[in-house]
Amino acid sequence: NKIIITKDDIRIKQKEDKNQRVIIFVVDASGTLALGRLAETKGAIEILLSEAYSKRDLVSLIAFRGKKAEILLPPTKSLVQTKKKLASLPGGGTTPLASALFSTLELTKKVKSKGLFPTFILLTDGKGNISLDGEVDKEKSKVETKKLCELLIFEKIPSILIDTSIRPKKESKELSELLSSTYIFLPKANSHSLSKIISKELG
Repeated sequence: NKIIITKDDIRIKQKEDKNQRVIIFVVDASGTLALGRLAETKGAIEILLSEAYSKRDLVSLIAFRGKKAEILLPPTKSLVQTKKKLASLPGGGTTPLASALFSTLELTKKVKSKGLFPTFILLTDGKGNISLDGEVDKEKSKVETKKLCELLIFEKIPSILIDTSIRPKKESKELSELLSSTYIFLPKANSHSLSKIISKELG
């Protein structure tokens, strides 16, 4: 007897690995306040990266200061490489928030195209003053920021906004609303409390 197999008899089960996340840290390295917060942020990222080994998460780092944002670290599990990048991260200068969101959008789309699940954590006081063309223009930056938030929402990218101000800022709260982000204000955060609350929010 002949066995006839049709295409309907063949089932290919594809396993969707939702544990393969990419946690993108978008760090505001501008202004004088950043100098005090950068050390805490660096420590938190190192702790979360260590946890990533067991959770199978990848970590990426975008920093913004001066005229534009820069992807300092593409998605990685390399603790040594991350520590080197964090150690060399300077602080101070103007705040290219729109550029940071643009870089985040581009990176998250790239990550998604590889079948990974991006989440970004934005650490800022929410005050952007540099437009995408690198000019000091607070109003233009605000319009561009709003548009980029809409694009990130459209891409359905989950996010957490951590207000790095000494006191809660209206700008950072408004930004978290535009991004539909979880808003966290940590006035006296250290690296351990920061990593703990991020881990809790990420689940």
